[in-house]
Amino acid sequence: MKDSNSTPPAWDNFSKFSTLKIYFTDSQDSAKADIFANGLNQVGVTVLANAIDTSDNPLPLNTEDYAGIIQLVDYSTGAELGYGDTTTDDGVSYSDESNYYSNPLAYSSTLPTTTVTEDGDVLINFYVYSSKNITNKDIAVRVTPPGFDAVDSTASGGNPWHISLQALEAINYGDTSNLYIQDSEWSTLHSGIMWCVWNIGKYNYNNASTRWKQIQILPVTYNNYTMAFINSNNKFEYDGFLNESNICTDGADKEWIVPHSGNDSTSQMVACIDCRADDSNSYPHITCWGVNITNAEWGVDTYSNHESDKNRPCFTKGKWEYALDVEDTKQTLTTQLSNAEGCITLYCLDATIPADGGSDINQEHWADICKPVTVTVFDTYGNTGTIVITFGRDSFEPAITGQ
Repeated sequence: MKDSNSTPPAWDNFSKFSTLKIYFTDSQDSAKADIFANGLNQVGVTVLANAIDTSDNPLPLNTEDYAGIIQLVDYSTGAELGYGDTTTDDGVSYSDESNYYSNPLAYSSTLPTTTVTEDGDVLINFYVYSSKNITNKDIAVRVTPPGFDAVDSTASGGNPWHISLQALEAINYGDTSNLYIQDSEWSTLHSGIMWCVWNIGKYNYNNASTRWKQIQILPVTYNNYTMAFINSNNKFEYDGFLNESNICTDGADKEWIVPHSGNDSTSQMVACIDCRADDSNSYPHITCWGVNITNAEWGVDTYSNHESDKNRPCFTKGKWEYALDVEDTKQTLTTQLSNAEGCITLYCLDATIPADGGSDINQEHWADICKPVTVTVFDTYGNTGTIVITFGRDSFEPAITGQ
C-alpha cells in the first residue's frame, strides 16, 4: 500500500521487487558462515535488490536510495538483528562498516548462484558479527520503501531467501594452552670473542663466543585451521627498557650493558640475566632478551670503566672486571634481525665461555636485571587475550602466564 504523502520521487512508481536476496559477499554460493563470537569477527554480506515500477521496468535507484530503509532480520521471526550499538538477546548484530577482523573462519553448504547482471540491480553491503555463541542463525532482509509497506525475504514473506550464521566460542589467549613457544637453533654471532678478566692489573684471556636465536610465541591451530596474530594490532606494555642509566648498580660496583638498536635511542632490550652453570664450575655466562624488536640491528654496546680500555664491553663486580673483546677490534655485539609475521617475536643474545676454558676465573654472579613484558594479542579473527612474558636463569625459553 502506498502513502503518496511520504514517497520521494525515486520511489514514486514502485510496484514490487523482482529480486530481493542476501548472500555472503566473498562466497556467493555458500549458505553458511562460521565466525567467532567475540564481537569483533565479521562476515561480509550483500543485499541484492531490484525494484521495478508498475510497468515492470527497473527503477533508477542506487545504494543511497536504500539508506535507512533496509534491515537484516531473523528469517523465522522477522525480528531485526542488532544494529551498530544496539544489541539483541542472541548477540547477533550488523554494521555498515568493516574492521580488521572482517573474515569468517569458514563457509559451508551451497546456495543457487546469485547473478548480478540485470538493469536496476543495487548492491548494499553489511558486516555481521556476534558477541554470543550461537549454533545457527538464519538471516533474511527487509526493505521498507518510503511510503510503502515493508517487503522481506523471511519465511513468511513473498520472497523467502536467507543465509545462516554460526558463532563459535571465542578463543581466549589469556589461557596459555591456546599458545605455544617455537624455539630455534642458535646462530653464532661471533666466534672470536675474548673474555678478559682484570684484577688489579692482572688479566686472563679465555676463548668465548656469542650466539643468538629467535623464539616465537604463536597461537595453536583451531580445528586444523592455522591461526595468526596481527602484529600491528598487538599491544606491548613494558616496565621500561634496559639502558645504561637503569642497569643495576650496587654501590661502587657497576654492570655496564648498554642495549644497541641501530640509531634508535629507545632500546627494546628487556632482560639481562646471568645464567649459572648447573655444576660447581660456574663460568661467566650472560643472556640478554629483546621483545618486539622493530629495528633491523640489535644487540649490546658495552663499556668498561677501566682507564686503559674505555671501549671494551665490560661487566664489573667488586675488584674483578670482566669484559668481552671482539678480536681486539672493540666491535659491538649486534646482528641483523627481522620479526616474523603472525606471532610475538623474541630474540635471545647469549655470551659464554666454553666449559673447558678458564676454570680459574673468579666469577661473581650478576643480579637478574629483568623486565616482564605484558602483551595483549589479537588474531586475524579478533580473538584476543593478555599474557605476561618473563625470563629466568633456568631456561633459554621465556615463561608465559595468562592475565
